[in-house]
Amino acid sequence: MMAGEASYPRKNLKKAFKTIYFRFGFFFIGGALTCGIVVPYNDQNLINVLKSDGGSTAASSPYVIAMQNLGIDVLPHITNALMVTSIFSAGNSYV
Repeated sequence: MMAGEASYPRKNLKKAFKTIYFRFGFFFIGGALTCGIVVPYNDQNLINVLKSDGGSTAASSPYVIAMQNLGIDVLPHITNALMVTSIFSAGNSYV
């Protein structure tokens, strides 16, 4: 779909595909590294999540635990709201 809308598809698509590896590295590896630095291995919330047999919620995410450890109270709610809107948008696009 993007190839039909690009001004110079042969040139621009090649450039876009080359940068995707850097984006994956930045967002996924960088996010995991940042979360690993903020949340210690002996964090009690993380240990409780790992010991529970299923039934985990969004509050059990290491990213949410990191936000709570940093003392930012509203950021987990914003993250969950963004996830709900993106899931809703993906559902609408498939319908």
